[in-house]
Amino acid sequence: MTERFEKEFKILMTIVGSVVYVIGVNFFLTPLHLYSGGLVGISQLIRTLIVDATGWNVNIDLAGIVFYVINIPIFIVGFKKLSRPILFRTLFCATLVTVLMAFVPVPKTPILDEKSANCLVAGVLSGAGIGIVFYSSSSMGGMDLISLMVIQKNPNFSAGKVSMLINILLYAACMFLFDVATAIYSIIVSVFCSFAMDRIHYQNIDQELKVITREYNEELKNTILEKMGRGITVLEGHGAYTGEPQHVLLITVSKYEAVRLRNLIREKDPHAFIIANDRVRVSGNYKKHL
Repeated sequence: MTERFEKEFKILMTIVGSVVYVIGVNFFLTPLHLYSGGLVGISQLIRTLIVDATGWNVNIDLAGIVFYVINIPIFIVGFKKLSRPILFRTLFCATLVTVLMAFVPVPKTPILDEKSANCLVAGVLSGAGIGIVFYSSSSMGGMDLISLMVIQKNPNFSAGKVSMLINILLYAACMFLFDVATAIYSIIVSVFCSFAMDRIHYQNIDQELKVITREYNEELKNTILEKMGRGITVLEGHGAYTGEPQHVLLITVSKYEAVRLRNLIREKDPHAFIIANDRVRVSGNYKKHL
């Protein structure tokens, strides 16, 4: 995958994720008068309070506009913390989500008859949308951007866990302002959303690779160290059958990065022997990449 194609692919995935997310929220969640998680949920809550207080009757969902306004200070903080490509895609994604949420028509009645079915679909679609956006090394801003910055600081957190912690206060407010049923159904949506998000967000899944190769050299080492930003432990060995010298590379990466790493190894040695272990526990000087 060339660098230009990779950038275009990430932009495309950002668009796809944004559309999937808004479909889940506008088509399945909003008609139930429930609240999404994170900053979108907070924006929906503020929208409801404004509409109830002013009688707003314009065919534009205020939640999208409120979402964008609240994002501004978060972008200012993220400007110092995250790389420019990630910030560009995040700004693009937040703008797209704002426009879609504001202008995509919301059905007057729920699409599905069962309220629980609507909650399930809303949670899975919105979580999948966020996961796809994260997969493209971007975010929708708001709590997603905060989650990405927290993950960089503390690798033991996942995007779903951070989202769930933040939502506690939101749903407590829903219970206080509305009723218990609204809060409970909103929590159910959030749980499905977090589950779907973490299943797609491969950057959250660490993978240990053991690579046995004859073709380890300075070029490959520099590519892994500089372009991927990952450390390598190199062991010297030999084949028991052939007696020929071999290099054993021990590398820990995210599952998303593992695909790129395997391609780099295959370019240098098509016969390299690669062993991958999923869901490894990592401690020490290991940085979560976005």
